[in-house]
Amino acid sequence: MLTSILFPFLILSSALQALVLEDIEKSETLISTFQTKRIGYYIGSFDPLHKGHEAIARQVIDEGYCDYVIVVPAWGTTDQNKSRSNTELRLDMLFASFADDPHIIVTRKNPLQLQQALTEDAPERKVLGKSTVKTIIPDARFVGVVGSDVVIETAKSERKCAVFMEGIKIGNSHKDTSVGTALALPVEEFIVSVRDEDDLLPFEGKFCNRPIIKEIRTPFHDLSATRIRQLLKEHKSIDGLVNEGVKNIIMSHNLYNFNDS
Repeated sequence: MLTSILFPFLILSSALQALVLEDIEKSETLISTFQTKRIGYYIGSFDPLHKGHEAIARQVIDEGYCDYVIVVPAWGTTDQNKSRSNTELRLDMLFASFADDPHIIVTRKNPLQLQQALTEDAPERKVLGKSTVKTIIPDARFVGVVGSDVVIETAKSERKCAVFMEGIKIGNSHKDTSVGTALALPVEEFIVSVRDEDDLLPFEGKFCNRPIIKEIRTPFHDLSATRIRQLLKEHKSIDGLVNEGVKNIIMSHNLYNFNDS
């Protein structure tokens, strides 16, 4: 009898831990949840999502640099001669890895929908002549969370740097693309996860004319999605490198030639 009473309660308690943006909207608690908070905006291909990605998101919170982190994959399957797995599958990986984390926000909204949910027009500000947006959440601020590889690559182009995470208003052409992902939210500063081989000294504490407030390293700082994919192609174990839910998604959909002989 006690088990029958407690079991639904335990399920409900677990479900309540997940921070799904759509659920927060439905409960009409968006403003009360995020008002005055620092919200990390962590984007990447996450193809696949691995333990290094998880560690970055959680370290940012554990060390007090952000109150919450919203993790969003680069939408779309191709750009700039790169190919990625289906966006929905990469979203599934995010939901599997962060489902029970009370400070990680996940969403299935595309970049345009995300922008519409969290921002409003900022007519007083233009970037390269383009319209921009600002947060609708009183006294909240967005903090960009990126890898050092993104910093180094983006900084090669002045135009890319000028619009990167500046909250450029997204049109239909970029509503579900990686470009839209990079434009969606206006961040005021950055936290950078540094790989062993990358040197950020030349940046002198700034990226795209905004301050880098923290450089972080995790126990998985030498782990990359490329390495995971290579291990899978070589039929080697990825145990301990990805969440078990992520591994199940990879196996069930034969991603990265997991089951090919």
